[in-house]
Amino acid sequence: MNAVMSERRLGYHTRAASSLLLVALVLLLPMTPAAAKQDHKVDVCHRDGDAFTLIRVSDRGNAVEAHRDHGDALPGDPVPGDPTMVLDEACQPTSIDDDGDGVPNGDDNCPGVANADQLDRFGSSDGDVCERDANDNGVPDVSEANICVHVNGTLLTGTGTATCSSDRTGIAIAEGDSADAWAVGGSDNLARAIGPRATAWALTGDRNTALARGADAHAQAAQGDDNVAEVRDSASGSASAIDGDRNTAIVENGAHAADASGGNDNYAYAGSPGCHAHTVGVSNASVTC
Repeated sequence: MNAVMSERRLGYHTRAASSLLLVALVLLLPMTPAAAKQDHKVDVCHRDGDAFTLIRVSDRGNAVEAHRDHGDALPGDPVPGDPTMVLDEACQPTSIDDDGDGVPNGDDNCPGVANADQLDRFGSSDGDVCERDANDNGVPDVSEANICVHVNGTLLTGTGTATCSSDRTGIAIAEGDSADAWAVGGSDNLARAIGPRATAWALTGDRNTALARGADAHAQAAQGDDNVAEVRDSASGSASAIDGDRNTAIVENGAHAADASGGNDNYAYAGSPGCHAHTVGVSNASVTC
């Protein structure tokens, strides 16, 4: 009986020792292919002169950081020395287009808002949909005391007492205390009022332009198409091009008023202090004073 028990104990210890030996051997064996897969690879854009080549490096340790320290980059990084370009998945430089409108940031006149047409009817350095310095004086619109910028029915900037409104594809800009500009009732109308209490209205038609520059100046281009009314730095001057198409009224040099209305293709120019040029109810007339 004792001999049997001793034999069983010996078998138990033998099996236990074998199990421990097996564990030790496993731990000492080289890493298997399956375990080696834990050593992941990372895509790196290796700098080669002015170009980049896609390579794969281990993600262990500081391998990636070491490559960056030597001038390499990762896909998606800006191209070193050219912030307008980014490296794509193949490490090829690609133009950055933050707003996705198909125009690279470096060429986009409004990189933060999609505007594939790059329309700039006002002629500033910004696209219509994101005017930021409408009077081009180096001061951002939001820092001006009294300014209002309204484009395509959207108020972009409004400070102080200036007021403006636009619809569809209009632009209205008012600058000055209580200045007021409207570009409504049609398409592609432009109204700009510059100066205290200046008013500019481009209404009820298409492609009308009203510009009033000067304290209490007033310009109205309305009730037709392609009319132009401009008061050029004349306080209290008034220009009207209304009730017809392709009429033009211009006031400058301290003149009083110019009216071209009630017909088509009329031209009225007031360029002498106090004068009033008008052509009303006819067509193809030209008057200057």
